[in-house]
Amino acid sequence: MASDLTTNLIQGAYLLFVHNGEVIAYVLGALIALVALIARPTRLAVLYFLAFGLLAFNFEYDKHIMLPLRAQTIATITSNPDTHLYTQRLINLFLTDLLPVAFFAFGWGLLFLAIILSLLNTEAKTAKLKKE
Repeated sequence: MASDLTTNLIQGAYLLFVHNGEVIAYVLGALIALVALIARPTRLAVLYFLAFGLLAFNFEYDKHIMLPLRAQTIATITSNPDTHLYTQRLINLFLTDLLPVAFFAFGWGLLFLAIILSLLNTEAKTAKLKKE
């Protein structure tokens, strides 16, 4: 393989990771949780899967979905862009401010809940083993 082709492939892989590193980590976490869910279905595995899935969706929503969805919603609801400014502000508030924060907070909240529950579950098992 030519050295310039090898360099370009490595640089392309690096740029792909830099651009999407966060979502790659979220999808990897969701895949691991899915394997755990299939191997041994538990509530914790469901929480991990939902948390990582929601965080991955939030990343993609912020990057690719939010602005086209806002433009399409405003175009659909308000026929004339110069009128209905209050409605446009409400749409902007909901789609660009509240919804991304809700996805982020709910995703991380589910992840922290799963971690706390797994720690409590581990402590309960340890205490039970010490009694025996």
